[in-house]
Amino acid sequence: MGTACSADKKPPPDAEPLVEKSASQGPPARKPEKGSENLSTEEKTALIRPRKCTDCLCLLLFFVALAGMARLLHEAFTLGDIRRLYHGLNFQNQVCGVDPEVAYEPYLYWCTKGGKAMTKDAIASAGIALKILDPTSQREVDLTKVATLASAGSDLDFENPICVAECPESTETYNSCLKGITEVTGPTEPNGTFWKKQTFNFGLVQDYVSYDFAHRYCLPKDDNLLKQLNGTFSSGYNAATLKASQLIEVWPVYLIMLGVAVLLGYAYLFCIERIAGPLIYTMVLMCTILPLGGGIYFLYGAFSEDLGERLASHLGEDASLPYAPTTNNKAADIIIGAVLTLLGLGVLAFACCKRKSIDLVIGVLQCTVSVLWDLPTLLAQPLVDAIIRTLLLAKGFFGLALILSMASVTNYSGSFARYIPKGVARELQLTDEDYIRVGLYCFVWFWLWEFIVALKVFVYSYAVQLWFFAPEKDGKKRVGCVPIFRGYMVGLTFNAGSLAFGSCIMALFRAAYIVAEYLRQQAVEAAGGDDDEKKGTLNKVSQGAAACCCCALGCCESLIRYLNKGVYVVVAVESENYCAAAEQAIEMMASEIATIGLLKTVMTAIKILGMGSISGVGTLVTWLTVRNLEQFSNPDSKYFVSEPELVSVVGGAICLLVSSAFMTMFATVADTMVFSYALDKKFRKENGYPENPNIPKQLRDIMGKK
Repeated sequence: MGTACSADKKPPPDAEPLVEKSASQGPPARKPEKGSENLSTEEKTALIRPRKCTDCLCLLLFFVALAGMARLLHEAFTLGDIRRLYHGLNFQNQVCGVDPEVAYEPYLYWCTKGGKAMTKDAIASAGIALKILDPTSQREVDLTKVATLASAGSDLDFENPICVAECPESTETYNSCLKGITEVTGPTEPNGTFWKKQTFNFGLVQDYVSYDFAHRYCLPKDDNLLKQLNGTFSSGYNAATLKASQLIEVWPVYLIMLGVAVLLGYAYLFCIERIAGPLIYTMVLMCTILPLGGGIYFLYGAFSEDLGERLASHLGEDASLPYAPTTNNKAADIIIGAVLTLLGLGVLAFACCKRKSIDLVIGVLQCTVSVLWDLPTLLAQPLVDAIIRTLLLAKGFFGLALILSMASVTNYSGSFARYIPKGVARELQLTDEDYIRVGLYCFVWFWLWEFIVALKVFVYSYAVQLWFFAPEKDGKKRVGCVPIFRGYMVGLTFNAGSLAFGSCIMALFRAAYIVAEYLRQQAVEAAGGDDDEKKGTLNKVSQGAAACCCCALGCCESLIRYLNKGVYVVVAVESENYCAAAEQAIEMMASEIATIGLLKTVMTAIKILGMGSISGVGTLVTWLTVRNLEQFSNPDSKYFVSEPELVSVVGGAICLLVSSAFMTMFATVADTMVFSYALDKKFRKENGYPENPNIPKQLRDIMGKK
């Protein structure tokens, strides 16, 4: 393996002009081009070309889409009110505290029914004021002379909830509640016209003692009345609301778990460098032994009976073979056994023939960890990425809720309406315009989400490219302290158009997948014909077609998502438009298909192991924290945790989110390392130069074994 360009090895005449350097100076560099004076020394060493703006038209379309999203959100802020989605509705479908008629009555209250009319003495003994203000004359009058007051009944009137200004805290007050609706229908005219008149009859009903729940419902303190609501507020959305209000109060626990998750993520990255080799070879061994063992088992089960009969004929009836339970179908056992055996032998053959690819994957994983230690700013990216994703996700759901709140709201009237008190569940009456707003908003949000992901990959690609070509000093590659910030600046200025192009493709596939999944769900519920047999047949065909579309779209999305990583490496180095970069990325993937496939498999195992272990340990640490620290276990503490199991689950979810950011960063850097290696190898092969003497030591040692 040479480490310097030999004097008698000349590049081909049509090769790209290069400036030769000695091994001590580093690898050959590109001939200075227009704009190369704006490149740093590290960028020139990394063979990065002068920057130019790419895919400007797509960037313009992206800005137009963002402007449209801003216009939608402005309209939603003006016409919508997110409280329409969770505040209670009275029996007239008015949202408490939102609609003008009940703007100052934010609480939903269920009156009681079955109470008896109270006498003047009963009213006085209950502490209810006998004098009330007559709204017509504005004079105080005797309550018993203008209205009948009913005592609080034993049952709640779930059909006719009302909005109140505040929750009753004693039985000394009363509210005006709906008693019934009188309907009169007029005569029908010859042309079919008739009129109908409804009279809403109200009456005064004594209040019961209640408390404020989630700042929008008045729930009774009386156990008998509360039991009637248990089916509503002990499960589903309302129970989740109650639990959420309790979970928010113990926010210090989540801050602790956030720090623990970050530490666990760094510890796991430290371990990967040491377990990469044993882990990969263990996976190869298991993928060989398990199929071979299963194949031998099924083949034994297929022929054990015949072999047992022959053995008995020669050695006597007492001689037999152990019984192996299988499918009890000889042909099926033979097929399964043959397939498993061939699979195990195939994995073994792959491991023997592609030993270099396996070693290369191990080297890539070790290099990935080295990148993280040599570029400290990269270590902060998982936390930054998790924060950005959380904020963008929260913003996306909030904006969608605002747009949905522009629609009219009515009480739920579906098949489960009789099990849910009115005022809690609701239906959105979406018009065609509402559906268009929601569709456009979701697509642009997907596009923005994918753009953030693309920018992150681009920044990783840029930083890894600089590290990959940097010379080693004292066993460590020295790179400037700001490659991450430089990468963000380059990505958001020169190459934002290419990032918008790639993210638009991903958004289109995601939107198409959602549409296909929706059609599949509709096919499950749709009626296919008049008779049941025809209906079932048509439904199965439509379900199968929709499922195939979902599968195909999902596969294409995964393939293009991985391809985009190579595209962004090429864009970061060559500053090419998306389509030209995609051609080079496909060539690189084809040249390293075995390494990429193996790396993808290994990274899946590393992700599952990392996310599972970090979230599991995080859940355990949360449980021990809330059970043993006095700040969280003492009932008198401000941060007392009344639901330790639920808080532990939330702590584990936080660790899962953080570990996902760590694993995504690690996988992206590893993939970028492979593409950087393939791009460098392609560049040197085309120009007739030996391997780069500045490539990482781990990869150089592997190539030295060839």
